Amino acid sequence: GKEAVIFNTVKRDYSDISFFGLIDEQEPGGAKEYLQDKLIQRVMENLDLKVKENEAVLRDVDLVNAFLSASVTLNEDYKALGSTGSVVYSVNLAARIGHEVKVFNFNLGDCRTLAKRGESWVQMSVDAKAANEPFKSYVEQTGINEPLSTVAAFGSQKESVITTPRVSCLTLDFQDKFCVAIAPNGIWNRLTSKQFGDLYNQQAGCNEEDKLRNIISSVNSFSASNVSNRGNSTLLLVEYTGLVEV
Repeated sequence: GKEAVIFNTVKRDYSDISFFGLIDEQEPGGAKEYLQDKLIQRVMENLDLKVKENEAVLRDVDLVNAFLSASVTLNEDYKALGSTGSVVYSVNLAARIGHEVKVFNFNLGDCRTLAKRGESWVQMSVDAKAANEPFKSYVEQTGINEPLSTVAAFGSQKESVITTPRVSCLTLDFQDKFCVAIAPNGIWNRLTSKQFGDLYNQQAGCNEEDKLRNIISSVNSFSASNVSNRGNSTLLLVEYTGLVEV
């Protein structure tokens, strides 16, 4: 399909790094497969080098810079191949840093990541669309004037398209029950973040398979007014029932 799922945990002496997210193809050409194949490897190469310099101490800035550097260099390498494909993505990294567990969201384009702690949902990412006010001011600051629904993408040959993901972070308590929902615009064209949160909360007591099936069925029943292309309804749902302190 148009979407690729990233879901993997890489074990290191200094921490276990969990990757989970979605890559959503915008233009065909191989960008989805290229990024899915190389992203985790490049991030970990950058991170291993930096942690070695820090004498095996993992810091927030190391993880963020490792991802940003990987995304930028992979984008340059992919475009140098002359390919025309492009993707947007929302990828999360969870890592134990010191005595805390932190989840970093890297969002490029109009995929969206929501996080649930207790009974509250938080939107970790900002949809990179020119019509969205939080992103509109950012676009204006860069001087971009593109008639695109999405003004941020990986692999695009248009020079004015933003290629650096926006970063957000949540710090978890060891008592937290934590859930992350990641989906492309096919879902968010149909309902708001709050409506999705309400749908999820209605699934209390369901097993994982039924929970996903019920949510997607409900999403598809929502009408998307004034939306000509609703997109796919891929949903990645990651749940932590509790964290173990070491």
